[in-house]
Amino acid sequence: MAEEKEEKKKLFKTRKKKERIEKNRFLKEFKIAYRNLEDPEKFFKKILFPSFAGGLILLFLPSILGSFLHIELNSIAFSSIGIITIILGVLYPYISWKNRENEINGKMHFFITHLRVLAISDLSLKDIINIIGEKRKVYKSLGDEIRKISILSTQWKVPLAKAFRFISDRTPSKMLKFWTDFLRVWSAE
Repeated sequence: MAEEKEEKKKLFKTRKKKERIEKNRFLKEFKIAYRNLEDPEKFFKKILFPSFAGGLILLFLPSILGSFLHIELNSIAFSSIGIITIILGVLYPYISWKNRENEINGKMHFFITHLRVLAISDLSLKDIINIIGEKRKVYKSLGDEIRKISILSTQWKVPLAKAFRFISDRTPSKMLKFWTDFLRVWSAE
């Protein structure tokens, strides 16, 4: 009986610890998603402000219409739609960041194959990254990330290892993070 209680306590503690880790990971990714906004002013003007305004209008619409027109409206439905609108506006950068992660992961096998083919041709790693970075139409979000590495290394004269590290810390994809870390170590040798 006492052993069962101890086991339950251990399971409860490990579950709480996992939940805390998941919450911390979500908050970290949420912050990174907001930092990676391409045009924060555009986001605030075209997405966040309208979603807040629309959400607040929907929150108070039943009471306003009820007082002027004496119409009985379901305030719970309007309130819930208003709250959902506000939440979606706040979560939009995170949702789009996660969509980029899925898009990058979907193109990784093409990237790895292309990297292998170019590696056989005896090009330097910087040239390979520049060639792949130019294929933005093919790779989409993955091409954008590789293009950032290319720009950092060629135009800003950042060493390739540091450019890989910089992108690795900011990419939404764990697979690309692994590959940029691998290429960073490989380019440093």
